[in-house]
Amino acid sequence: MHIILAAIGQILVKERQQFPLWLPVFLAIGISLYFALSFEPRPYLGGLTGGLFLLAGCLVRAPNLRFIFLSLLTVSAGFAVAQFATSNASVDLLQKRTSFVQLEGTINSVFETQHGARLILHDVKPARDHAQLIPSRIRLSVRGISSNDRNALVPGRRISVTAMLRPPPAPHLPGSYDFQRRAYFADIGAYGFAIGDIETRGIAERGIDDRFTQFVHALRADIAARARMIAPGPSGAVAAALLTGHRGTIPKDTLSHMRDAGIAHLLAISGLHIGLAAGTMFAFVRIIILLMPRLGQRLNAKKIASLAAILVAFCYALLAGLTVPTERAFLMTGLMLVGVLIDRRGITLRSVAWAAGIILVFDPSSLIEPGFQMSFSAVICLVSGYEWLSKRREPGRGWLARVWRYIAGVMMTSIIAGAATAPFAIFHFQHVAAFGLIANMIAVPLAAFWVIPAGLMALVLYTVGWDYGPMLAMSQGIALILDVAAWVADIPGAALDVPSMPLWAMVSIALGGLWLCLWRTRMRMFGVLPILMGLTLGSASNHRPDMIIDGRGRVVAIQTQDGTMSISTHRRARFTVDAWRRHSGLNSEPDSWDFSGKAIHTGLRCDIHGCRYKTRDQTITVSFDESTLIEDCNKSDIIVALVPIRVSCAGVSKKVDWFDLWRHGTHAIYIQPEKTIIRTVNQVRGDRPWVVKPPPIPWPQKQPVSNSGKVLLKRLEPSPDRGRKFVSQIPYSQAPTRWSRRDGANASGSLRRHRPAPPQ
Repeated sequence: MHIILAAIGQILVKERQQFPLWLPVFLAIGISLYFALSFEPRPYLGGLTGGLFLLAGCLVRAPNLRFIFLSLLTVSAGFAVAQFATSNASVDLLQKRTSFVQLEGTINSVFETQHGARLILHDVKPARDHAQLIPSRIRLSVRGISSNDRNALVPGRRISVTAMLRPPPAPHLPGSYDFQRRAYFADIGAYGFAIGDIETRGIAERGIDDRFTQFVHALRADIAARARMIAPGPSGAVAAALLTGHRGTIPKDTLSHMRDAGIAHLLAISGLHIGLAAGTMFAFVRIIILLMPRLGQRLNAKKIASLAAILVAFCYALLAGLTVPTERAFLMTGLMLVGVLIDRRGITLRSVAWAAGIILVFDPSSLIEPGFQMSFSAVICLVSGYEWLSKRREPGRGWLARVWRYIAGVMMTSIIAGAATAPFAIFHFQHVAAFGLIANMIAVPLAAFWVIPAGLMALVLYTVGWDYGPMLAMSQGIALILDVAAWVADIPGAALDVPSMPLWAMVSIALGGLWLCLWRTRMRMFGVLPILMGLTLGSASNHRPDMIIDGRGRVVAIQTQDGTMSISTHRRARFTVDAWRRHSGLNSEPDSWDFSGKAIHTGLRCDIHGCRYKTRDQTITVSFDESTLIEDCNKSDIIVALVPIRVSCAGVSKKVDWFDLWRHGTHAIYIQPEKTIIRTVNQVRGDRPWVVKPPPIPWPQKQPVSNSGKVLLKRLEPSPDRGRKFVSQIPYSQAPTRWSRRDGANASGSLRRHRPAPPQ
C-alpha cells in the first residue's frame, strides 16, 4: 500500500503544474451536485462546508492532503455559487395558463422571426387586477406585424397589449431538458402570444444601465434588419445571425441543412468569429503604424494593436448578445491579447480554465446548457490536441508546405471538434452529422477568408452608411456556404438520428476526456477507460421507455416490439411527440392507433373506451372512460387512465390516473423482467424553485344539502337552447365517476367532465 501511495505521490509531483487546470472542474462538480438534488438545500450549506474544508486544509501539513482539501473547498465553492445564483433570481414563474389579459410593459429587446417578432418585456403590470400573479418579465410572440408596428416596437418603449400567457413548459420526459429551469435563470416568468393591436405609451423612464442595454438591443436589431434588406432570403438571415446573433428569421430548411451538414457551429458566434475580428483589427492597426516609420520607431505597434483588437472583440461580443460561446471566445481572446501586452504566450489550457472559471462563477446555470458543454469540450480538446501535435510536428518550408499545413489544420480541427462535441450532441439533440468533415473543409475557409472579414468591414462602415458593398459581398459568400450545406445534407446517410445516451454515460465520457486532456504524463492514458465505458455501455443500454403518457393527457406513445413508436393521436401535442421520437432515435413519423377494435401486429387493440397492449408478459390498459374502469382493472397488470380512478384496483401492480399526471407531469413506464419502473418528470426534478407545481383545486364553500343531510351535486348536460343546463340533482356518493366538482368556478358544486372524449 505504501508503495502505491508513494508512486501516486511521485506522479502528482510531476503533474503539479497542471493542478490549477482542475479547479474549474471541481467548481463544475459542485455546481452539478447542486442541480442534481431533488430538494432545495439550506442556504448556508455550501459556505459552511467550504469553511470546514478551508480550516482542515490550513491545519494539515502534507501537500497531497492539502490538494485534496483544496479540491473539496472548490467543490463547496461551486455548490455555494449555484445556491447564491438561485436565491438571487428575482423572477416568479407563472403558475398556470391565463385567459386573455390586458398588459402594460416596457420592451427590453426585439427579435424578428419568420412570422413576426418576439418581444422581451419587463416591468409588466396587468391593466386590471388579475386572479394570479403576473411575472414582471415575460416573452411575447407577435405574428403578422406591419412595417409601422416594426418601427414602433423599439427597446425602451412602453406598450399596452392583450395577451394569453402560459408557464414555461415542463420537460418532455423525465430527465430531459428543463425549460422551466432555463426560464428561471433567464428571468423570464411566462411565455405567451399577443392578440390584436399593440398600443404604444411613449418612452419609459430609464436608468443609465437600462439605456445602454436597450441601445445595444436597438443597434443589434437595426443591423440585422439592414442585413436582411440588402440580401433578402436565407443568406441575409444568416448574415444577420453572424453579425448580431439574431437567428429567428433563418428558414427551417436552411437550419436543417446546416445541422445535417455539420456546419451549424458557424451560427454560434464563438472563437472563429471573435478571433478573426480581433486578428483582423490587430493586423490592420499594426500595419498602419509600421507604414509610418517615425511613429513606428517611437511606439510599440504590437501592443497598441492588441489594445485595439481587445476593444473590437468586446464590441463584437456585445453585438452577438454575450452568449456562453461568445463569452468564452472573448475571454480567451482577451487573455491571449493581454499575453501579447506582457510578452507571454496566450492560448493555453490555462486561458481555457480561466474563461471557464469566470463564466461558472457569474453564471453557474450555464454549466447544464448545451452551449457551454459543447463549446468548452471542443476548445479543450483542440488546445490539448494541438499542444501535443506541436511537439511532434516538423517545420516545413515553402508555400506548398504552408498550404498543406493549413488544409491539414482544418481537417484536424474538424475531426477533433466533431469527436469532442459528438457525445453532447447525442445526449441533447440525438443527431449526428456523418459528413461534417467534407462540409467544414469548404465552409470554414470561406467563412475565414470571405464571410467574416466582409462582415467585420460592414460593421465598421455601418457607422458612416457605407456598408452596402461589404454586406452584399458577405451574403454572396454565405450563399456559397448554404449551397455546400444543401449538397452535403442531400447525401444519403448524411444525418444520423441516434437514441439519447444515459446521463451517467455522458458524465463518464466527459470526465475521461478531461483526464486525457489536462494531465501531461502517461497517467493521462487512464482517461481512455471511462470514455470507452461510456461509449460502449451507454450505447448498449436500452433506456427507452415502453410507454410515455403526456402530463396533460393529450397523447400516449408506446414503443412497439419492432422498435418503432406508435401514438394515440397526431392531432395534439405534436412538438412533444417530436421530442419523444428524437429521444428514441427514430427518424420516421410514428403510426397512430386504430380505434376500430381490431388487434394489430404490435399487440395493441383499441376501441372508443380504451386500449389494451401486451408486451413482455405484461398487459397494459389505457382507459378513456370511467365506466369501464372496473373491467379494465380486472384484466390488466398495469392501468393508465386518462380519467380519475375512483374504483378499487387491488389486482393491478401499477396504476396511473389523471390526477397522477396532473401532479407529477409526464410519466415514462419501463417494463423490466424483474419489475416495472414508473418515472415522472416532477419526481426526477423534485421540489426546486424553478419547478412549477400544479395549483390546488379550491373546493366550493357551500353545497346544497338534501333532507337526509347528503351533499347534492348538479349535473350538466347538453341543452339545445343554452349549450348546457342543470337537469338534475343527485347525491355526491351516487354521482357517475366521470363527473366531479367544478374547480371553484361554481359555488353550487356543479359537475363537468375531467377529460375530453378519446381521440378518434
